[in-house]
Amino acid sequence: MLLRPLVTEKSEKQKKNNVYFFEVGVGANKIMIKEAIRRVYGVHARRVNVMKRMGKHVRFGRFFGKQKDTKRAMVILKQGQSIEF
Repeated sequence: MLLRPLVTEKSEKQKKNNVYFFEVGVGANKIMIKEAIRRVYGVHARRVNVMKRMGKHVRFGRFFGKQKDTKRAMVILKQGQSIEF
């Protein structure tokens, strides 16, 4: 479900607003992500937004391939709660 927290410059700026970013499984939905956040980190999410990133088509010499699709979750926590990584 929760694969890893995303630590980027943009996500670090959003931490002061109680917004955290995670890479999640492609089959995960908002309800599953909200429950996983509660179970793993012990905090309650106020809202979850989900973004799908389609994998790019790449080329290895004369062979074609595709990078994997990913899904990211933007989790907004209730006031006064935080997550430490």
